[in-house]
Amino acid sequence: MESLIEKEFDRLQSELSPLSSASAGAGRVEKRPRQFIVRKWDIPSTHKVSAATTTGPPPFFSLPLEIREHIYAYTCISPIGATDVRCNANAIHRKPPAANITLVCRQIHQEACKVLYGANVIFLASPDIAAQFFLTIGSTNVGRLRKLKLHAIFYHAEWAAVLDNVNPGNLFQLEIWGMKYKRMRLELNQVDEQLVAAVRRVFARNQNRSIIPTLTLTWFSTEERPKFPSRWDVRILEREEFCF
Repeated sequence: MESLIEKEFDRLQSELSPLSSASAGAGRVEKRPRQFIVRKWDIPSTHKVSAATTTGPPPFFSLPLEIREHIYAYTCISPIGATDVRCNANAIHRKPPAANITLVCRQIHQEACKVLYGANVIFLASPDIAAQFFLTIGSTNVGRLRKLKLHAIFYHAEWAAVLDNVNPGNLFQLEIWGMKYKRMRLELNQVDEQLVAAVRRVFARNQNRSIIPTLTLTWFSTEERPKFPSRWDVRILEREEFCF
């Protein structure tokens, strides 16, 4: 094979070499052909290598699942740690930077949604918004939710009804935010008995019994602690000033 390439190289080099031409008359300038540099790797080889057909999975799916989950974490986890659902279930404020990766294909949707709904804190502003949000994402993604934050200043009975109608089988962290005004002053809230019972039931649906539920009560009195089981990690935050 090397000898054929060498012969072809010598032939092309001889054809493209400068040719001396005789002058047609006195004073005529001799013209020389343009110079070309022929490299050995420019000469087409007679030996053609057939391209290997790719029948395996795409390169991204050839990575281990743990590596893909790290990639999903960069795109699906909110940089501030919370995903805020305020206006409606389809308009998510402070959403992760590139959550649209879930629309690439079915397999990426299944893998990325576990990170999107399992690693973010979903902040639900009202019972109506929460009910619409749970309906929009579907029961499969509801089962992937692990951290919720409820804006429950009022409507504790409505919040209890919403929690009773969903089945977040992996939920282990819940925060109830209950700051309220009374006579132009901030006062600590109290958890209604219906909401207490609903929170107990929603944590009881957790499929992993070894995980200790974490309940955070923001703008609630410390007197609310005995309403919940002693084995729970209950954190009560009494805020004296309102801050965003």
